[in-house]
Amino acid sequence: MSVRLYIILSGVVLIQQFGLARPICAQDFDGITVRGHVFESADEAPLMGVNVFLAGSTFGSSTDREGAFSFSVPSGRKSYEITASMIGFEIQSVVRSSQDLESSELSFYLSEKMYRLDEVTVSASNTEWLDNLRRFERLVFSTSENAKQCKIESPELLSIAFNASTGELTASSNEPFNFRNEALGYAVSLHGPKIYGSKTQFRWEGSLLFRTLDPKDAAQLKRWETNRERVHSGSIRHFLSAVATGETNKQGFFVSTTERTGFIIKHRVAPDAEEFLSVEVENSTIPTWRLRFSKVLAVSFQKEGESRAYRNYQDEEGLRRRDESEKSLGRLLQRATQNSWLRLNGEYVVIDRFGNEYGTYALERSGYWEWERLCELLPSEYEPG
Repeated sequence: MSVRLYIILSGVVLIQQFGLARPICAQDFDGITVRGHVFESADEAPLMGVNVFLAGSTFGSSTDREGAFSFSVPSGRKSYEITASMIGFEIQSVVRSSQDLESSELSFYLSEKMYRLDEVTVSASNTEWLDNLRRFERLVFSTSENAKQCKIESPELLSIAFNASTGELTASSNEPFNFRNEALGYAVSLHGPKIYGSKTQFRWEGSLLFRTLDPKDAAQLKRWETNRERVHSGSIRHFLSAVATGETNKQGFFVSTTERTGFIIKHRVAPDAEEFLSVEVENSTIPTWRLRFSKVLAVSFQKEGESRAYRNYQDEEGLRRRDESEKSLGRLLQRATQNSWLRLNGEYVVIDRFGNEYGTYALERSGYWEWERLCELLPSEYEPG
């Protein structure tokens, strides 16, 4: 999907909370076909080789000589953002319901893009650009285990600016931002990329397209499948999917609310999720739900502890204070649960059974989910197992 993601950082305080839990339900649906044509807006001539895809997924195709395209997408979603992208032309996206996609074809009219590519020489002498590239890599890939296996393709196409006085970094590109995720087995393209960040926040915009890499052998495929399930486990998509299906406790998520981000809830018993959040059916035909909560939602994933990479990241960025024992050890100790926080921008956020969220900056996230960035992304249709 075309995403505008906003995540923040904060310190941590311990408090206590108690409670219990109850379920909701969902169902499976068949796929639908997306058809249409892409033309050049100047003379309405058909455009060949345009990438047309469901944003955030692996579903899409390229246009033929007649500018025609056709591909299938899964049903059961609130809306579909279909993106048409080609180098040298302005990117264009439309949002349609499943009924609209089934009943009519799409037509895109792309305008030629007018821009000037800045000449950038990547060399050892260009220290400022190389420093900014390293900052950019840390910002978009974070310091997770997967980050070491994410490689940017053609980094010289990126326009990166860093403000030393504010610590803010901005990046964009006239072409898609491409990288290979060898940990999960995907080639990822961010079309129309706009990326902003600093020590305390990270935002990105654009339309994502995933392409599954070909494994060299069965062992590599097995590693990718294992890594994908590991990344999904405890992720925000896993949580939102559990909320939609009423299985927050069963899936290992304990939730409660706090006054601000950073408060860790130590649960003595499983809390009742319905005490802290409201989930109502938005559309029973196409199963989507409206999620509401007040204050800050504190989410603790009980089935997995913090990784060492995450603790090192918190330590390096000064995001977590050491207690007396940690000061004597010279390092942070592992917490037995992964802790994240959500703040709702607006009255509610719409979610589906895949754990996808709909809306512009609908949720601000911090904690573990802030640390997990582009190298932990999975296609929107992904389901474990």
